[in-house]
Amino acid sequence: MRFSPMPVLTTGRIAFGYSPTMSSWFRMEPSPDLVPEARHFTRRLLYGCEEDYVDDAEVVTSELVTNALNHALRVGPPPKHVVPGVWLGVQVLKDYVHLYVRDPYPAPPVMRMAADTDTSGRGLLIVEMLTAAFWVESRAFDKTAHAIITKPGVVLTEVELDLLRQ
Repeated sequence: MRFSPMPVLTTGRIAFGYSPTMSSWFRMEPSPDLVPEARHFTRRLLYGCEEDYVDDAEVVTSELVTNALNHALRVGPPPKHVVPGVWLGVQVLKDYVHLYVRDPYPAPPVMRMAADTDTSGRGLLIVEMLTAAFWVESRAFDKTAHAIITKPGVVLTEVELDLLRQ
């Protein structure tokens, strides 16, 4: 499933949007202090779901948003013609949640092997362990990381996962 960029709805540094039939979006300016707010946004949308499922979605949200925000802080502002900010999309469906994290930098995230004493570098490994599927779509001016987290007991077939990746 592809998405079109949402209109900027900012009031200050954050924008919220909610629709029961579409993805809900949270826009952030690059600032690491917004990672907890992104986690809370995901948790609120999964209200009433099993706690382990919600926890997994929160952890994946945190890892993907942290990667995007850290990259944005390292690289600096995007070109003028590109919509700035990091966007978190959360689509809650019957059997799974689809998380989208879009940032204005086309370079894909790189998984690295952290040493035992490293305090970072395990985020994408954690994401892969907690998700049924994880992939990144890069375009000329941005990228979107996708993560599918299934509810307990739900297993998506390869055909279903392939359809999601289209």
